[in-house]
Amino acid sequence: MEWITLKSRLVSEIAYDAEREVLEVRLRTGAHRKYDGISSTMFENLRSAESPGFYYSYYIARTHDKPLSSNRLMGMPLRALRLMRLIAVTGIFLLPANLFIH
Repeated sequence: MEWITLKSRLVSEIAYDAEREVLEVRLRTGAHRKYDGISSTMFENLRSAESPGFYYSYYIARTHDKPLSSNRLMGMPLRALRLMRLIAVTGIFLLPANLFIH
């Protein structure tokens, strides 16, 4: 597979194996993702997108939310990651009502 550098604030490089339909993505955060079942059309659309970061987020990461592998936070459920991001961004930490002492 040949790595292709993209002009994106989110996606650094991508590589595609057409025979196995596997897409590998290196993010600017240092994370590495590998997705199965990515068509050659989807790969070409990502490669030629005006905003590769948006295309990746909306059409690949969102619809293929369980990558084959990841080098960061491996195995953590997507809901937990989203909750962690919400807490980090907003500074809000919500506890279930049954955890409060009456």
